[in-house]
Amino acid sequence: MKKKDLILILAVVLAAFAALGSAAFFTAGKVPSGMVRIYVNNQLFAQEKLGQEKEIPIIQPDGRENILHLLPNGFYMARANCVTEDCIHQGPVTTENYHQRPQLNRVVCAHNHVYVELVLTDQTPPPDMPDI
Repeated sequence: MKKKDLILILAVVLAAFAALGSAAFFTAGKVPSGMVRIYVNNQLFAQEKLGQEKEIPIIQPDGRENILHLLPNGFYMARANCVTEDCIHQGPVTTENYHQRPQLNRVVCAHNHVYVELVLTDQTPPPDMPDI
């Protein structure tokens, strides 16, 4: 291998690393623009912008209760006082995984009549799913 070929290969590799590094630098710490909407009995209960981690109690007059945990990039149902707790087992909804989940951008607590959805305002549409 000639010295010129080796220098060319090294330059291409360094350029690739520089491009990857700058992409990671400019996207690091960026919080996706969007919000989480909480519905109780099909009525909007609350909405919160993404970016801050906190818990939101969803307490209804008849004693039904859910605790929603907000993440910087999504949410998950932390607690529910219903019989099955199916909503807890549905797992987190994030900006990275919403298009891969069975219920996409939502978590539903059918027993407590609560559903929560992730609404993104600056994301490209999810990739097409393969035909089965």
